[in-house]
Amino acid sequence: MNLNIGLDKTSPVSCDKCGSQVFQEGVLLRKASRLLTGTAQDALIPIQVFACMACGNVNEEFLPIQMRQQAQTPTPEPEEGGGRIIKF
Repeated sequence: MNLNIGLDKTSPVSCDKCGSQVFQEGVLLRKASRLLTGTAQDALIPIQVFACMACGNVNEEFLPIQMRQQAQTPTPEPEEGGGRIIKF
């Protein structure tokens, strides 16, 4: 990508978790069933992302749209009296 934009016209990107502005490339791997791909073996799909070098967080904006929606799905709260929650 060869854009003719001065850095003074841009804004910094910071880690949503710790505020660091230094990132490194990483790869998320997703597995697709052979039943979905029509091949003899399951397939691994690499997804390039940027992770914070300080804390390892991947900002939501760096994820593909389909994965952002998964991250926004709230975890259901346990029902009253429905069991104990054990924290380690």
